[in-house]
Amino acid sequence: MPDYLDKWPPIDELLITRLNEMYAMTDSDLQAEQWDRAFLAGQRDVVKKIASIHEQQHKRAQKAQHKRH
Repeated sequence: MPDYLDKWPPIDELLITRLNEMYAMTDSDLQAEQWDRAFLAGQRDVVKKIASIHEQQHKRAQKAQHKRH
């Protein structure tokens, strides 16, 4: 069965950096309306998931590289 990572395109670290900048959680966000806080939390969740997949892809690539050497 194919690994779920195979379903994702390679994720660039710069994308994660930019998403973290765009959707950073700030103290003022905590004072926002409940709906806005929930929306931002959802955005942060997506960024965290993408970052997690990137990290797994990176680990897999390193492991494959070590096997070749």
